[in-house]
Amino acid sequence: MLSPGSRIIPTVSKLPSAADPGAFEIELVGYSGSKAATAFIRSAAYPAAAQDSLAKSDNAGTGTAQVVEAIEGSLPGISLPASMRPGAYKVAMKVFGKDGSVDLRAERTVFIGVAAPIIESATSFPPSVEPGAPALLGLSVGFASEDEGGKAQAADPWIEWSADGAAFAAGLLSAGFDKAVWPAPRAAGAYSVAVQVYPAAPLDSSGFGFPASAESRRAVSVMAIANPAGSGDDFADSLSFLSLLRLDGDFSDAGTRPRIANPEAFGSPELDVYASGFGYRLGPASGVRIPGLMPPMQGDRLADFSILIRLAPRDEDGTGLIARFASDDGNYSLAIGLEGWKPYAEFAFDGKIQRSAASDAVPPSALTLQASFVPSGDLLDIRWYAEGERIASPSMPLPPPSGPGGAVLGGAGSLKGVYDGFGLSAGSPSPSYRLAARRKWKSALIYAEGFEDGNLPALSEAAVGASVGAGVLALESGAALSLIPSFDPGDGVAIEASLIGDRASARFVFSKPDGAALFSIRGTGEVEDASGKLLGVLDFGNPRISLSIASSEEGFALRSGTGDPVLAPTDGAGLALSLARAGGLDALSVERILVRQSSAPKAK
Repeated sequence: MLSPGSRIIPTVSKLPSAADPGAFEIELVGYSGSKAATAFIRSAAYPAAAQDSLAKSDNAGTGTAQVVEAIEGSLPGISLPASMRPGAYKVAMKVFGKDGSVDLRAERTVFIGVAAPIIESATSFPPSVEPGAPALLGLSVGFASEDEGGKAQAADPWIEWSADGAAFAAGLLSAGFDKAVWPAPRAAGAYSVAVQVYPAAPLDSSGFGFPASAESRRAVSVMAIANPAGSGDDFADSLSFLSLLRLDGDFSDAGTRPRIANPEAFGSPELDVYASGFGYRLGPASGVRIPGLMPPMQGDRLADFSILIRLAPRDEDGTGLIARFASDDGNYSLAIGLEGWKPYAEFAFDGKIQRSAASDAVPPSALTLQASFVPSGDLLDIRWYAEGERIASPSMPLPPPSGPGGAVLGGAGSLKGVYDGFGLSAGSPSPSYRLAARRKWKSALIYAEGFEDGNLPALSEAAVGASVGAGVLALESGAALSLIPSFDPGDGVAIEASLIGDRASARFVFSKPDGAALFSIRGTGEVEDASGKLLGVLDFGNPRISLSIASSEEGFALRSGTGDPVLAPTDGAGLALSLARAGGLDALSVERILVRQSSAPKAK
């Protein structure tokens, strides 16, 4: 670390048996190979003819020679110009033999006119991720001191991030390299990512061949932890999306649709964090254009499609566009957004505007928001899901299909916030409730189903009369759906369900893992043993059912609300759950079911 106006003093030492050097050259080389200073020094011990030979040698410098008694010990060196450009320089030195040949070369990088950087902190966000998921690495840089001329104020350090000895991101602090995105390996474990900060940019693309100072090096720990309940990443399966922008360090599209142009950012989107993740900060002045992306068609009609986006709003009013699709001719558009925190979808075509606004607001916090558009005859059903929770929204007359165009996230009129992922899929929507439950409950989750993807739960066994449609499980009289896996209530398991229709005909049937029935609970709260004997009544709310089950010495203790527990017979620790229907005239649907471990105290 040198200051302009200072002096570089080289020192030469030799073994006693070595021949005496004839001359020495030192050069200060800057960017693009420019020479900021140079000096050529000759020994006085050589005759004039030898000195003339050195002067004419192609290896020798062209500067005016300085004469010293011997090329050994401290030499005159060079003075640094007082007004030189701050940055990295290379000090190149040569020692010449008496015949003008180069006997020794030495190089060293020096930094002139810039302050020494110090890493004040280096972190990973979040500190733990799922295997294969990205982590946002960040650091805070300070400086050891400032020159009298304030050079440290203008310092622009060079930052290098590396894993397993290989750099994966490098650049200037001013270019945003105080942040870097690193995808964790697909194997669970503890990993370390290294970061080094140098006072200025390297002289060429080869970088620096030496480590930064101890105060400018740091290791960042990242934990890759697998969720026993499965991944909760809505955007994990790129094959499920026509267009997929994960927004985890770039704006690439990983979807399956053919395209001739890639998404492009406008304004100045910057990486930013929120409580549980990170993404790009978008708003009226910055966003992303996605060329060639419009609602999909099936023949001459709109096809089923879903828009999925994860964001952390930073708007007090909760009002603004989230995504907008517009045809190239300007005659057709689809906008989705929030108005007073209530989701809406608006089609505009042929001078007409059709709008569907949800009746309930979404929470003003980070969430995954899904809008599913399902043509049904002459109507378009619109289903909103916020963190897997369904929000009612009215249907609208089926709009015509769109022409060619593109989509925009952010931009004029948009909702300000951190956008952490965007996807458009055709056909079945994402199982958003299941994934949201995995994120929320992690290893405590046993299973969760919202049926929004149109499929029966994996590994479940259904009798005739159980089917999924319109985002719910429909049960005819006599139908049953066995859910897998079985579970041990232990100190407490919480069960939640939402029923629509004839609750009195609904049955939650609990049995041994081998299938032998133990007890059942009606949708209206009556608890019956396997023979149909009434054991007690639980106080269920409407429309959501909530209860807990805990093992006790006398049996399974069932609780709902603040009432007394109902004891049900027990035979072993494990329980299997089936959703069933007995009798009933009106329709019955299950909107969602959740089973998770809880902290409910063991009943006495």
